[in-house]
Amino acid sequence: YATGEIVLVMAGILLALQIDNWNEARKDRNTEEQYMNRLLYDLQNDTSYFSSQILLCERAISHLDSFLVEMYIAPESPDDVYRIIKHSALQTDDLTLKNSTYEELISTGSMNIFSDQNIKAAIMDYYHLGEELASQIKEFNLFSTRVMTDAMAKVPSFSHLLLRRLQYELGMELFKDPSSDKFLAVEHTIAIYRLRNSEDLVHFQELKIAAEQLIIQIQNASLRKKQ
Repeated sequence: YATGEIVLVMAGILLALQIDNWNEARKDRNTEEQYMNRLLYDLQNDTSYFSSQILLCERAISHLDSFLVEMYIAPESPDDVYRIIKHSALQTDDLTLKNSTYEELISTGSMNIFSDQNIKAAIMDYYHLGEELASQIKEFNLFSTRVMTDAMAKVPSFSHLLLRRLQYELGMELFKDPSSDKFLAVEHTIAIYRLRNSEDLVHFQELKIAAEQLIIQIQNASLRKKQ
């Protein structure tokens, strides 16, 4: 009788442990699914952001190409100066990822919640790529901003044209002599921003592809778990 009681007690303990483990596993899977949904939301926002940045870069490249061509056509009136200056697409934007879910996963040590190691690795690879390219974009932005600052200091009329968008007659002399130091300083600045946008375009295209691929991986993994 005593032996039977012991067996029953041990069986009860084992059953309780099994139920507890099952509950913990279920909670983990629910948490994993929640994180997957949040990551999908972030990645979809990233994809839209990358698409808009790609368009901005393409437009900027087109404008800056026009600037580099038209600045060699000597202006005969202030309107001709405006024809050149209107192509000065010189915005500078850093890369901004929607990474709040990933940051939470890292800060709380929750990356191990993902049962699929391939998904876990893909998530980490994507955000590492984002961090690397964000650093490159920021560095080039700082460089191009320094080039712009130097040009505006050397060529006050260029500064007026860009900041005020008025007094286009100030640019009449600026664009009449392609061999002048001022003309070359402006040309160099435009060329640097053209190169910067070309580099950014490649980075945003790469990130958009990576985000779309990760979305598909997460969606497929989620479907497998529901089957």
